[in-house]
Amino acid sequence: MILYAVLVVFDLIPAFKKGDKKALWFSVPVYLITLTVNIMMSFGADITSPNKIISRIISSIFH
Repeated sequence: MILYAVLVVFDLIPAFKKGDKKALWFSVPVYLITLTVNIMMSFGADITSPNKIISRIISSIFH
């Protein structure tokens, strides 16, 4: 949670002040998704590894 506070202070607040909408449209959802995943993992939720999905996609492309 401390890392997210630091990221908000040094990344999102300057983007809000500058009005950089492209950065905000990417940063805010990414921060929210990673925060949600981290909270779910702290409660013991089993989240599948993206490595399996990526390897399936690559193997289906190069078969």
